[in-house]
Amino acid sequence: MKPNIFAVIALMMMSRVGFGVEIHSGDIVAPQSDNNGTIFVIHPNTGNREVFSLYPSIGTGPQMSRPTSIAALPNGGFLVTDTFTHPALTLINGTTGNRTDITTGEFQTVLLDGGNPILVGDGSVYRVNISTGVKTLISGQNVGSGPQFSFGGAGGAVLGANGDVIVGSYGSSAVYDINLTTGARSILSGSGHGSGPSLSNIMDVAALPSGQIIAEGRDFTVSPAVNELFRIDSITGNRTLISTGPYPDNEYERLALGANGQLLGSVPSLNAIFSIDPTTGARTLISGDGLGSGPNLFWGDMVVVVPEPSSIILLSCGIAIMAVALHRRSMCRQSSSIR
Repeated sequence: MKPNIFAVIALMMMSRVGFGVEIHSGDIVAPQSDNNGTIFVIHPNTGNREVFSLYPSIGTGPQMSRPTSIAALPNGGFLVTDTFTHPALTLINGTTGNRTDITTGEFQTVLLDGGNPILVGDGSVYRVNISTGVKTLISGQNVGSGPQFSFGGAGGAVLGANGDVIVGSYGSSAVYDINLTTGARSILSGSGHGSGPSLSNIMDVAALPSGQIIAEGRDFTVSPAVNELFRIDSITGNRTLISTGPYPDNEYERLALGANGQLLGSVPSLNAIFSIDPTTGARTLISGDGLGSGPNLFWGDMVVVVPEPSSIILLSCGIAIMAVALHRRSMCRQSSSIR
């Protein structure tokens, strides 16, 4: 009996399945800073939310607490930086939800640039060997030149278009550029660098496909307090205010990029995730705040599952096979009708 070509293609399009939770291309995986470190899978087409990893019921391994960052590995797994009662870099198995600690320490962000993972902590940047857990200091603590940086209680980091680490600091209301080769640090925007409206206390940063940096800030110097979304030129540091709105329902504590390069933002006060227009600031609800079923969102970082190159090739082959099969079937029907 020949396999059903449509079933084969459907299987190839599915990224992975674990404990009944299917993670598809374009889905959002979001660890929650809920004192339990719950890992959600969010399906943007419906807004539905499912628990993918949670001590002790789903997946084995340590109990997580207040995750701050997540990155997707090429093999389908995820790296999560955790804090509070469980300060560690933790590997989440992409199929089972099992949790394995890679190294200890409190870090704000984990980033991937094709080499060993990058860990950004308060005033320091490390490379960590994912096999051994050994960390190597790249910048900070008298390594690398330039002004020291600190998160100041919040903030975030992202890889810039030039391959440097871009850090948004809450305490100093500035954006730093850190060279991963030399460890050199410089201020990209804020504190007298770049023109435009002043940056407020930065909650997180994201890098658009264009190379521009998006920063979200909290401004308590005005009453009532507001949140501000900035676009920053990655070369000049010049700033443009995209949008502003009342605190806290416009506070994107975590920013990320969606499957199509759109900007995503999580708003804790609304227990919601939005897609945000990086030009106008207009937003569209994706999940939470009454949209989608499943457990309520708390707040946390986000990563979007995209097709791996091998998956794209397999899918293309599957579509080609299906096209050939349909063509042959059509030819056979035409031949029969001629007879």
